[in-house]
Amino acid sequence: MTEIEVWTVSEPFLEIRCQLGEGPAYNEESQELRFLDMNEKEIHFVDMSTSPVSLRTIKTECHVGVTVDIEGVRDELLAAAKYGFATVDRKTGKMEWLQRVYQAPEMEARMRMNDGAVDSRGRLWASSMNDTHIVDHWPRYEGSLFRLHVDGQAHSALHRELAIPNGIAWNIADDTMYITESESKDIYAFDFEPDTAQISNRRVFFHNEGDGLPDGLAIDVEDCLWSALFFGGKVIRISPVGHVIGVVNLPCPLATSITFIGTDLIVTTARHAEKVPSQFGGAVFRVSVAVRGCRARTARLLPS
Repeated sequence: MTEIEVWTVSEPFLEIRCQLGEGPAYNEESQELRFLDMNEKEIHFVDMSTSPVSLRTIKTECHVGVTVDIEGVRDELLAAAKYGFATVDRKTGKMEWLQRVYQAPEMEARMRMNDGAVDSRGRLWASSMNDTHIVDHWPRYEGSLFRLHVDGQAHSALHRELAIPNGIAWNIADDTMYITESESKDIYAFDFEPDTAQISNRRVFFHNEGDGLPDGLAIDVEDCLWSALFFGGKVIRISPVGHVIGVVNLPCPLATSITFIGTDLIVTTARHAEKVPSQFGGAVFRVSVAVRGCRARTARLLPS
């Protein structure tokens, strides 16, 4: 039987009340942590050398699902947002669209981009789903997976095959890509070709039998996945063969996403869907897990 390591968090690192905290990311050079409140259209920044008093917030014009740093660019972030891919001014929140991914107005209205990650070649992969601020039903399998190439052109990798797609990651060998499907409580694995950006051979790598919907995803230097469980109040560590080998228990139910700062795990949470309001719903948590996470990648964009 697999031995499970347990960590328990009782107090938040940052006692903020995000409606839907998401997208944590850490820049090692600047020592800056950022995360989103997707529902409030906010990006929060924290200087980890002076945190948490350094919290700074900007507003964006629409919902942002994920932000990543851009190679050689200091003043802007790359984002997957409501309509597709855009740059975001780090000071003002002003957005410039690189490519809107839907041509039909009715699809553009009822869809939005959700989670994403950068691959080893600097391409941002991001998924779409029904915009629950617009549609009055549980998300249907209308979501797609897109990748933004370094020339600023977006391409569809999966077309209308996903319902609530979430965290994305790659193994250390760079031959397997993982993507979370919260609706079915699965983490899928694909064969991945880094040079051509092709994915194939979809299979279920992990299915969560317990409480909670797998949400945000990260990977550590031992090739283990870390998955935040929405409604589960925890983050689980999954071995390379798909066994749960670690659990981080949180004092609120809606764990959304994760990133690493060295050997510390940063966890964002939400409060908008809590069935019973919790004291720390929407806060950001930090816990030492004694294993280093893989460094976040930087997107590449050729000058226009």
